[in-house]
Amino acid sequence: QAAKWYQKAIKYGDHEARCELGCLLVSGEEPDIEAGRKWLEEAVQINHSQKAAWYLAMSYLRDSDPNMSVKAAAWLEKTIALEPEDSKKASVFKNDALTWLGICCARGEELAAKDVERARALLEEAAQNGYAKAQFVLGQYYHNGEYGLPKDQLKGLQYIKEAAEQGDADAQYMLGCIYEFGDGVEQNGETAWNWYVKSAKQMQKEACT
Repeated sequence: QAAKWYQKAIKYGDHEARCELGCLLVSGEEPDIEAGRKWLEEAVQINHSQKAAWYLAMSYLRDSDPNMSVKAAAWLEKTIALEPEDSKKASVFKNDALTWLGICCARGEELAAKDVERARALLEEAAQNGYAKAQFVLGQYYHNGEYGLPKDQLKGLQYIKEAAEQGDADAQYMLGCIYEFGDGVEQNGETAWNWYVKSAKQMQKEACT
């Protein structure tokens, strides 16, 4: 029923309806992936929609054909490159794309060749935009010296704290571990417990066990 309303809205010149219809068709309960991609591509061409580009990337990531990873990467790049039509809403999709590509570049996974410097640049851009997931990932990489980033526990702790203070449950749990075991900080059981509780309230798996 929603699809019919979006199609009517498109006929009456509602450009945003293209994106919403495409999103519905690629991720709804009754998906029509090819039709959804068509509407999303139109939304990118007409509206320069970051949301549409992001949903296109996700549709190719979920595709069972491994060759689709190239298209997924291209649409993530497109999401980053597009100028947002609504800065607050669009930044979520851009920051998600920056984080996804950053992780892939760090690990050298199927979406991107290993490139530590690009990984750091992508993740730092999202982290500086205040995106908690990127802050946590970057903090973890620095704290542990992972994926080619130099071990810098002070910088890592700073990023993890920023993510935890924004409510990221995984960052809160890791911060609890850091303080419990004194990993690069002075050991503090009370502080550790407080972060564990915050994480557990969000049903973070490890914090709840």
